[in-house]
Amino acid sequence: MWREPWDYKEGFTIAIVLVVLGFIMELIIGNNSVRLPSWPTNFIILIFFIAYLVYTANFVKHHIIRFFSTTAAAISSTVVFTALILIMGFVPQDETRIPDFVARLGIGSIKSSYAYLFSSLYLITVLGFTIVKRLKNFNLRNIAFFLNHAGLWIILATASLGSSDMVRLRMQIDEGQTAMVAMDQYSNQYQLPFGIQLLDFKLTEYPPNLILYSSKDGKPVYEKEKGLEEVEEGKSFNVEGWTVTIDEFLPMAKMKEDLFYKDTTLGATHAAYITAIKDTDTVKGWISPGNAFFKIIYLPLGDQYDITMTYPMAKEYESEVKIFIMPEGEVRKEKISVNKPIKVKGYKIYQSGYDDVMGRWSFISGFELIRDPWLPVVYTGFFMVLLGALYLLWTGKKQS
Repeated sequence: MWREPWDYKEGFTIAIVLVVLGFIMELIIGNNSVRLPSWPTNFIILIFFIAYLVYTANFVKHHIIRFFSTTAAAISSTVVFTALILIMGFVPQDETRIPDFVARLGIGSIKSSYAYLFSSLYLITVLGFTIVKRLKNFNLRNIAFFLNHAGLWIILATASLGSSDMVRLRMQIDEGQTAMVAMDQYSNQYQLPFGIQLLDFKLTEYPPNLILYSSKDGKPVYEKEKGLEEVEEGKSFNVEGWTVTIDEFLPMAKMKEDLFYKDTTLGATHAAYITAIKDTDTVKGWISPGNAFFKIIYLPLGDQYDITMTYPMAKEYESEVKIFIMPEGEVRKEKISVNKPIKVKGYKIYQSGYDDVMGRWSFISGFELIRDPWLPVVYTGFFMVLLGALYLLWTGKKQS
């Protein structure tokens, strides 16, 4: 090894040693997340790095520089980096869920580890030299190569360097209230260039399901083959030998003197009147999943079981808000729902939660605010890779 010209043995050795060195640094330093510089320092570093690649590839005649633009260097750096990504996919990226020694190596937070930094830096260096080398003799046949490799280089370089400029914030707002301050994961406060007033929060739910509990230990009893039956008025189900019929179902109801009646005001819950028959036994009564205002209502089925309904799951929810944009003084009325964010001053505002205890009667709405100024550049890289792939398909069909 280490005799000119270098090949796969040297390439894989370099790539693996860099990763191992990263793990060792995590152990020595104490598993501190790598802090990359933010704007404009990261942009300056990127420009100088590109200039270094161009200058070195053209004017430095050294066998190591020549090796960085070889197939062996490209494959070895890609394989090791891919292996690191696979580890990130298989190992929970949560240090509380893995053994302490594994966490200390940085395997529970690979994306912010030194191993990831060194491996990705090696890969983008090899990619950079490969691109510059191919550009020396650029022609139409190199278009797909350039688009694919340059696109990948842009994705890796800008996604890593730009990560320090990404801001992810959370905020909760009560109905009728306005907020201009959000917090990050470390509880640091950020003053926003706009205010959000929550006008109204709406939540719709899926119908609840029937669920059976053991009278002995209070644990739920499931029929694995059938699963939980959805509550629907007029339907009958066979549950552990009992024939259960939903005589009446009220999506909005309140209780008075052990009876439920239709009511759509604050605090209403789901309720159903059911008839359960088994041989000569007949049981009738109300069941309800309850909520923050009413307790759960069970109906005993003999001595073995109690039947009720599951707490309904949220189907969709949205917030009607008013946005006050500063200093322009612009006011916008918007609706924010799951997977339908809005854009304000470089931030994407997502609907992220509500008061789970209150459910559909929640007066609180949770939002996640994400600002990632480098994202359009990363998307440009993906677009270049896609164009390169399409060009390869087109030229392949043309030749055939």
